[in-house]
Amino acid sequence: MERTTISRAPVLPITVEELQLWCRIDEIENEEALLEGLISAARDAAEAFTGRCLTACVFEYTFDTVHGRVYLSESVQNRLYLPDGPISAITSVQVEDRFGVRSPLIEGEDYLLRVNDTASYIRLLRGFSAPTVVLRATAGYNDPEDIPHAIKQAIAVHAASAYRGREGQDEAAETFQRLLRPYMLGVL
Repeated sequence: MERTTISRAPVLPITVEELQLWCRIDEIENEEALLEGLISAARDAAEAFTGRCLTACVFEYTFDTVHGRVYLSESVQNRLYLPDGPISAITSVQVEDRFGVRSPLIEGEDYLLRVNDTASYIRLLRGFSAPTVVLRATAGYNDPEDIPHAIKQAIAVHAASAYRGREGQDEAAETFQRLLRPYMLGVL
């Protein structure tokens, strides 16, 4: 399976002002860009650890097939699992032939859809002669207010630790992981 990021919402999961309060910084006029970068890096680390997309992203997933059947390493009973979450919408499911021509699949006729907070997949209802299934989905929280508070706290802890230990010391890795562990998406 290959994943391509089509777009990402330009918002951060916590604001610079929230990090400023967390770090007890009085003035940020010369450090706003630094703090934004630290929040962005902490978001990336939280996403990598949990498998969740924290701000709204559109992804395109490409699944290769053999004779219309998905490789067993990517599938259980013709299920195509999406590694990101939470999935808020699946906007298209298509098969792509060897010439790159795509044809849409119809939900309920060609596939069934299961979307929830912990594991999302489509289940193909029949085989296809096309070698590839292409799926486009929106993942992540549409509003930073919807991000669980423990994830936001983990981001603040990570960013604050990076701010205090600018030479690379990380004093907060254990706390970061402890806060995020309940939000990890399972690998199926």
